[in-house]
Amino acid sequence: MGLFPIKQFGRPRSGTNYTRWVIENNFSNARVLQNIFGGKHLRYNAENFEKDSESWLTHHNAITDTHRDEIEKFKRGYKNGSMIFVVTMKPLDKYLSSLFRFKDTALGPDDKNAIERGINLYNSINANYIKKIPAPSIFFNYEAIKTQLNTVRSFFINNGLEPIGGGCNIELNYKLAANTDKKIICTVPESESRDFGQDDKEEYFCADIRNHENKKIREILDEGVHVRLRV
Repeated sequence: MGLFPIKQFGRPRSGTNYTRWVIENNFSNARVLQNIFGGKHLRYNAENFEKDSESWLTHHNAITDTHRDEIEKFKRGYKNGSMIFVVTMKPLDKYLSSLFRFKDTALGPDDKNAIERGINLYNSINANYIKKIPAPSIFFNYEAIKTQLNTVRSFFINNGLEPIGGGCNIELNYKLAANTDKKIICTVPESESRDFGQDDKEEYFCADIRNHENKKIREILDEGVHVRLRV
């Protein structure tokens, strides 16, 4: 069987890179598309989805005939409904904590306007994923890869992925395969080191940070793994 296209979405710092490595190191025919068919951190747009298939590769002068042939196959998978969508999500407080600790975001806890913009983007883009992304799709709180392995594994197998090891009592390897560069992707932590808004200088967001979350986003995060199948 050829490679299975898996289109990935998720906000920055939500665990998208970790998710990709887990899938590709545990299913032999998985091809996770991070920036093909649009950027993985952006909204899903059905009208531009196929138009964006090559935009990232073209922008980086990396497009080849091999890429184009592969993308055409993936387009057919999208049209016939066999493309899988994977969305990684993280609770708002942990998401903001991760953004704050990640230097490249330049997000400071005393920059109220920047944080409010971050919250609005978090809500609007995750709500777009929930409302717009078609089945078959799987949404999960990134920590649920550890706690709900059987659900995640069954979803991918039922949608045509081939587990490495022949499917003999295999579990998703959340410590990653031996050939994975652990300097780039590490194991999922038990939890974030702290919740955002707990330090004195972050008092602005100490009060009920999760009240800012969209209700449907919270439901999926609490569920851990949310699966949508084709009817």
